Amino acid sequence: MCEAPGGPFRQKTPGVFFVWVNGQVLRSDEPALSVRDRGLLYGDGVFETLRAYDGVPFLLDEHLHRLADGATELEICRVLDGAAIAEAITELLRLNELSDAYIRITLTRGEHTGRLELEPAASPTLIIVVQPLRPLPPSRYDPGSTAIIASRVRQSVDSPLPRHKTLNYLNNLLAKTEARDRGADEAILLNTRGKVAEAASSNIFLVRRGRLITPSRDSNILLGITRWEVVHLARKAGIATEERIVRPDELGLATEVFLTNSVAELVPVRAIEGRTVGQGRPGPLTRQLQAIYRDRVGQCAGAELAATTV
Repeated sequence: MCEAPGGPFRQKTPGVFFVWVNGQVLRSDEPALSVRDRGLLYGDGVFETLRAYDGVPFLLDEHLHRLADGATELEICRVLDGAAIAEAITELLRLNELSDAYIRITLTRGEHTGRLELEPAASPTLIIVVQPLRPLPPSRYDPGSTAIIASRVRQSVDSPLPRHKTLNYLNNLLAKTEARDRGADEAILLNTRGKVAEAASSNIFLVRRGRLITPSRDSNILLGITRWEVVHLARKAGIATEERIVRPDELGLATEVFLTNSVAELVPVRAIEGRTVGQGRPGPLTRQLQAIYRDRVGQCAGAELAATTV
């Protein structure tokens, strides 16, 4: 695998770490991207974010499968070398001396050739970043986060983009900015049919009458890896779970609401649009699923570590 470049770096420069760009290990403050890269010029690319626990990337195969699906549908590339990506992540964890980490894999169409259509890339750009995890403040988990329903943007039910984790992220950024400006932690997006889609950077779950509910693929959402894992774990635990169309008024009737993504895990929501959700703190089903999810993380990391020592 690639070796670290020479020099006095050795993790002593604050905020600087090693990254992987098209097979080469670089410092994070070194020039790495062409000014003609289509990811920069047009947001023409896909990405994945995930976590490493105890040096093990959690659900990496699932993230790579989704990345490959997006790359194929958007005609960026038809073959993705998952084994090479996994090896690069392992090497970056070692070089950056990290155990628990934030991981981002970015794939763009590569350099612009002058044609604007989705031309298959002869040489895509692949960037892997492994850096220290910056967890949410404890207060985001207990008593929980606050949310608004975004008023400035809607998620199109006719566009293929929401179904993939693309670099076209401006709608999400506008929604997050509105949440910040209104004093909230997160924004919930409706789709163009007025139904609940997802949060700006997370999927959303609610609890009504003891049933766990999350918007279905019919809402044209990103099918989150953590979302899928929570649905699977809930059903395995015997929790009644529905994937369906969700109306905005149901958020106000919910006794519990939480958000999911691969970095933050399960994040309780204590208030939406200033109205308290349930008792204004994490509910019993949310806490149960948080514990089940953490057990799953521990089992996965432990099994992977055990396998590497055999």
